[in-house]
Amino acid sequence: MVIVATVIVAGALLVFTLAKREFRQFDFLLGGIVVGLVIVGGWYVSGRIGFVQEHPDTLQEAWVATNTAAWSHSRSLRRRRSGSSS
Repeated sequence: MVIVATVIVAGALLVFTLAKREFRQFDFLLGGIVVGLVIVGGWYVSGRIGFVQEHPDTLQEAWVATNTAAWSHSRSLRRRRSGSSS
C-alpha cells in the first residue's frame, strides 16, 4: 500500500514538473537528477554505512557521528532512577 501511494505521488509530481515546456530542457533535468541522486546517496551513507549493529558497551544500536548513544544512555539512567524497567 505504501509503495502504491509513493508511486502515485511521485508520478503526480513528475507530471506537474514536466507539464511546462520550459522545464523540459537538458540542463534542468540533469540538475534535478543530480540533486536527487546526492540526496539518496546521503541517506544511504548515513543509514546503511553509518549504522552500527550494536554498541560494544551497551549492546544498543547506534549510528556513527550522531549522539544516539548519549540519548539512550541518559534514557536508561532516567529509567533506573524512576525504578521502571520499560
